[in-house]
Amino acid sequence: MKKVIVIGGGVAGLVAATEAVRRGFKVILIEQRPHLGGRTFSFDDQNDTLDNGQHLLMGCYDYTISWLRSLGQNVTLEKNSNISFIEPGGFVTTLKIPALPSPFHFIFSLMRFEKFSSVEKWRLLTAGIRSHFRRPDNKTLSKILEDWNQSPKVMKYFWEPVCLAVMNVYPKEASADIFFGALRLMFLKSRDASRFILPDKGLSEFLVDPAEAYLKHKRCQILLTKKLRHFNLDEDRVVSIQLKSGEVLEADYYICAIPYWKLQEVIPGSYYSRVLGNSDFSFAPILSVYVWIKSSIDINELFEGKFIGCIDTGIQWVFKKTHNVLEITISAADEWMDRPLKAIEERLMIDLMKLFPQIYESDVLRFKTIKERKATCRFDQGKRPSSVCEVRNLLLAGDWTETYLPGTIESAAKSGYQAVASIL
Repeated sequence: MKKVIVIGGGVAGLVAATEAVRRGFKVILIEQRPHLGGRTFSFDDQNDTLDNGQHLLMGCYDYTISWLRSLGQNVTLEKNSNISFIEPGGFVTTLKIPALPSPFHFIFSLMRFEKFSSVEKWRLLTAGIRSHFRRPDNKTLSKILEDWNQSPKVMKYFWEPVCLAVMNVYPKEASADIFFGALRLMFLKSRDASRFILPDKGLSEFLVDPAEAYLKHKRCQILLTKKLRHFNLDEDRVVSIQLKSGEVLEADYYICAIPYWKLQEVIPGSYYSRVLGNSDFSFAPILSVYVWIKSSIDINELFEGKFIGCIDTGIQWVFKKTHNVLEITISAADEWMDRPLKAIEERLMIDLMKLFPQIYESDVLRFKTIKERKATCRFDQGKRPSSVCEVRNLLLAGDWTETYLPGTIESAAKSGYQAVASIL
């Protein structure tokens, strides 16, 4: 049997390892942390299971769904695909998505959205059609939408919230090519593609534990708390890897699924450009804040559905977690990262009371703030490295590799499949 060493136990590494095992390779999976999952994991906090951040999956996540089902996981699409937005004062507007075939379900939902005038709806529909046929040109999303005469109101209620949720950057920074590619998958591929997947369990239990159980069943060797020191290379191939512990491991192929920013530490300088080419990324942070509400407040009465978009406040999205826990998600959260926790809580408390008049400061029991400074990469189309590089037995995997998708779980899953396909 050919041997594959997978370095990195995040989603990309887990998908690569499970796919390699399924294809008949002998696999060793190495992870520096004491647990698998990478940036996608759960933890216990005072008898509650919390995720390190909200991850919203969708029916268009073909690679993720295929992987989960191969592990025996039941993946259920939400029946209701409506998206509601709330403004200060508790005013709610809903983008109602009817049970029609694609793309009519999306077209009808936009045409019935009460916030937009007839002219705005027509220009939005025209923009959707043009986005389907446009060619890549590396322009930002805001530049394209400006050229297409999208009004400030349409930007506020549609383009900006969707862009932040999908890309984790504002339209002025987002690659229009990557964004529109994702939009086509989400809303124009099929009716089910635009439906949401909101697991009723933690991310570790939903994504990570089934993969770990599968790998152990297939006798894959999983090495936790083992950090890679460096690759040992000879001309155009990897000879072995050395761990911080001093161990040297050899394989026929190596799949490197560690975060992009850690590659410089493990790849010798003379090989770095041969592996990554001219790729150069910066990072976009996400702020997640859990809020415990007194049991006298029924969070199901705050809004319909499991989540809601927020307009004209610092809060962008609010998710219902358990019977008395809300999770606030803020994408592109650069301005929040250096704020003290107390200042964050005070600001969010003000915004919560603006959005939900039913909530008073005395109703909030506590906050739990999670700052993910390097949640996703900021990148342009064509500047991401391929899974294959000039080192012939080294493959790259991660949401930052060239998957033509934003930096999502789906991008990570696709990259894992791509890496194994490249070996084959």
